[in-house]
Amino acid sequence: MAILKRRVFFSKKVILSRLKGLVGRIAALSMVAASLVLLSAMLPEQAARAQAQAKQPTLKLQSMTVAEVDAESVEHLLTTPLKSLDGKESRISDNQGKIIIVNFWASWCAPCVEEMPDLEEINQEFAGVQVIGYSVDTEQNVRRFLSKVPVDFPILIGEPTAISLMRKLGNPSGGLPFSLIFSPEQELAYKIIGQVNTAELKAKLVEMGA
Repeated sequence: MAILKRRVFFSKKVILSRLKGLVGRIAALSMVAASLVLLSAMLPEQAARAQAQAKQPTLKLQSMTVAEVDAESVEHLLTTPLKSLDGKESRISDNQGKIIIVNFWASWCAPCVEEMPDLEEINQEFAGVQVIGYSVDTEQNVRRFLSKVPVDFPILIGEPTAISLMRKLGNPSGGLPFSLIFSPEQELAYKIIGQVNTAELKAKLVEMGA
């Protein structure tokens, strides 16, 4: 009889323990379900917000002066002879009296490739603007790329230290693309980290007198 009572008591404990575990699982599942309902309610709002933000142009053009960067690096960029694809050497500073856009790019950089037609359009549209491509790539890769996507503005083969140079010129991460805008007096005026916003850049060039 005592053994039977113990078995019944033990069975009750097991059943109660399992019931508690089941209740805990049900509560956890209820919380998950509630979270999913809340998330599903939030997703349309977040999606709409993201879509609205995507429609707005990203403004990346930042004003700057040579005092904000390494002055020697600016001078180095403007005056160092660099090889062009025709084998001749030229300096960025040779472009007197024009607004100069120096665009650091590479053929393996997707945003660089995407903005290339926009830069070509700007170079064609504004007589007072000279776009110069500063390639952070091999000459072979540049030639292969330009055979498929030709541009009329000059492409210069950058130095092996181009990434380090960009960091000294206001691009801390050294990422591509990166553009610098100089006034006709060859004073550093603006920088663009990332892909250019064509409408914003055109408006700024008009403001600068292009």
